[in-house]
Amino acid sequence: MELLQIEYFLTVARTENMTAAANSLHVAQSSVSRCISRLEESLGVPLFERSGRGIVLSDYGREFYKRAETIMRELSDGERQLKEMRDQQIGRVSIGTSEARQINQLMIQYVEEHPNVLFRQRRVYQSEEVKALLDQGALDYALTFEPLPAAEYEWTPLITEQYYLLVSAQHPFADRETVALKELGGQRIILNDSDSPEYVDHQLRELGIDQPFAFIGDEYEVLGSMVERNAGVAMISALGLYDLRKNLPMQMLAQIRVLSIEDACLHRTLGIVSSKRHYTSQAAKEFYGKLVSYFKLVNSELGY
Repeated sequence: MELLQIEYFLTVARTENMTAAANSLHVAQSSVSRCISRLEESLGVPLFERSGRGIVLSDYGREFYKRAETIMRELSDGERQLKEMRDQQIGRVSIGTSEARQINQLMIQYVEEHPNVLFRQRRVYQSEEVKALLDQGALDYALTFEPLPAAEYEWTPLITEQYYLLVSAQHPFADRETVALKELGGQRIILNDSDSPEYVDHQLRELGIDQPFAFIGDEYEVLGSMVERNAGVAMISALGLYDLRKNLPMQMLAQIRVLSIEDACLHRTLGIVSSKRHYTSQAAKEFYGKLVSYFKLVNSELGY
């Protein structure tokens, strides 16, 4: 049995199609077919079964897949560890986030302090994508708003955020400190993609508030400008508010009022997740410690 055979087997198993596997591996389909045939011959069992126009793992194949995946993962981790041992001055950190602003200041500071570390930040939005990248070792960590299965992944909560309402100094709510969600009927609601519009919409509908959003964007500067001009009221998470206060001009902030939302249902928890099965470099472990400390500071500044 050769490592090339295992690699081809895993690719065919994931794509469930010889042609797609060959394209992914950048080889001829005949090469993939011959490689799989030799592997099945050496093992003495069929690893795949035909299903329509594609193929699926047989019972033997499903069992072998678990072992093969472990073998390739261990080899990849071993290679990474040896490279790190060879040159202790070079490290690598990779983290997935749905929104870079969540840790932008921390990343900037870390890169400045560690010039010999290759730092990679990737945008990931779906849980399945996060799991795939963690399983492949392409990510050391990811920031998510929901835990992954505890048997395979370690998820640590970092902050449980409340939501707030931003209104213009000219808005009828401007002299208030709190607002109830049921009072938002008829308001032009604006928010950013990073503040989970689908989740907010679901919570509003649960309370019987069927209020379409007037604007969904991705820049707090734009959102702040809209609120300042009384073009709408903004629903914003605690982290969004933290970032807004640090980046908007003082003149603009002076024209915006922040109201607490009375309803306890509107909150979300951000956590950091890693794979229990992969090797983690010293550089990545160090960044993890700094990230946890950073969020302790953020929690303290937000009064949580």
